[in-house]
Amino acid sequence: MDIKFIKLVDKFTVITESKEIHEISVFQEFFICNTFGCIPQEISGLKFYSTSDKRKVNVIDDNTYEIIDAQNIIATRTKPVVKI
Repeated sequence: MDIKFIKLVDKFTVITESKEIHEISVFQEFFICNTFGCIPQEISGLKFYSTSDKRKVNVIDDNTYEIIDAQNIIATRTKPVVKI
Protein backbone atom coordinates (compact mmCIF):
# COMPACT_ATOMS: atom_id res chain seq x y z
CA MET A 1 0.00 0.00 0.00
CA ASP A 2 1.34 3.42 -0.95
CA ILE A 3 1.21 6.25 1.58
CA LYS A 4 1.12 9.92 0.57
CA PHE A 5 2.04 12.80 2.88
CA ILE A 6 3.00 16.47 2.58
CA LYS A 7 5.73 18.23 4.53
CA LEU A 8 7.25 21.68 4.77
CA VAL A 9 10.63 21.67 3.00
CA ASP A 10 11.59 25.39 2.91
CA LYS A 11 10.51 28.80 4.17
CA PHE A 12 11.84 32.22 3.12
CA THR A 13 10.87 35.88 2.82
CA VAL A 14 10.23 37.93 -0.31
CA ILE A 15 9.75 41.65 -0.82
CA THR A 16 7.53 43.45 -3.34
CA GLU A 17 8.29 46.65 -5.26
CA SER A 18 6.08 48.49 -2.74
CA LYS A 19 8.32 47.14 0.09
CA GLU A 20 5.75 44.67 1.47
CA ILE A 21 7.38 41.63 3.05
CA HIS A 22 5.77 38.20 2.66
CA GLU A 23 6.83 34.82 3.99
CA ILE A 24 6.63 31.94 1.52
CA SER A 25 6.43 28.30 2.55
CA VAL A 26 7.41 25.47 0.22
CA PHE A 27 5.57 22.18 0.67
CA GLN A 28 6.33 18.91 -1.07
CA GLU A 29 4.36 15.71 -1.56
CA PHE A 30 6.08 12.45 -0.65
CA PHE A 31 5.03 8.89 -1.34
CA ILE A 32 6.16 5.82 0.53
CA CYS A 33 6.16 2.96 -1.92
CA ASN A 34 5.65 -0.17 0.11
CA THR A 35 5.13 -2.97 -2.37
CA PHE A 36 5.13 -6.50 -1.08
CA GLY A 37 8.58 -7.94 -0.56
CA CYS A 38 10.47 -4.68 -1.18
CA ILE A 39 12.13 -2.23 1.16
CA PRO A 40 9.86 0.84 1.61
CA GLN A 41 11.13 3.86 -0.34
CA GLU A 42 10.27 7.54 0.08
CA ILE A 43 9.69 9.12 -3.33
CA SER A 44 9.47 12.90 -3.64
CA GLY A 45 6.62 14.41 -5.65
CA LEU A 46 5.36 17.87 -6.58
CA LYS A 47 6.29 21.07 -4.74
CA PHE A 48 3.85 23.87 -4.13
CA TYR A 49 4.24 27.34 -2.66
CA SER A 50 1.98 29.52 -0.50
CA THR A 51 2.22 32.64 1.63
CA SER A 52 1.73 32.59 5.40
CA ASP A 53 -1.84 33.85 4.84
CA LYS A 54 -2.53 30.90 2.45
CA ARG A 55 -2.37 32.73 -0.88
CA LYS A 56 -1.03 30.66 -3.77
CA VAL A 57 2.35 31.49 -5.26
CA ASN A 58 3.72 30.88 -8.77
CA VAL A 59 7.46 30.54 -9.32
CA ILE A 60 8.85 32.78 -12.05
CA ASP A 61 12.50 31.88 -11.41
CA ASP A 62 14.69 30.96 -8.39
CA ASN A 63 14.45 34.48 -6.95
CA THR A 64 11.16 35.87 -8.32
CA TYR A 65 7.64 34.82 -7.32
CA GLU A 66 4.09 35.83 -8.23
CA ILE A 67 1.64 36.02 -5.32
CA ILE A 68 -1.86 35.25 -6.59
CA ASP A 69 -4.81 37.33 -5.33
CA ALA A 70 -7.15 39.99 -6.73
CA GLN A 71 -4.10 41.83 -8.06
CA ASN A 72 -1.15 39.57 -8.76
CA ILE A 73 1.97 40.76 -6.97
CA ILE A 74 5.53 40.16 -8.13
CA ALA A 75 8.01 39.66 -5.27
CA THR A 76 11.76 39.01 -5.10
CA ARG A 77 13.54 36.77 -2.63
CA THR A 78 15.33 38.77 0.06
CA LYS A 79 18.35 36.42 0.10
CA PRO A 80 18.82 35.34 -3.53
CA VAL A 81 19.61 31.74 -4.35
CA VAL A 82 23.15 31.43 -5.63
CA LYS A 83 23.83 28.56 -8.05
CA ILE A 84 27.29 27.06 -7.97
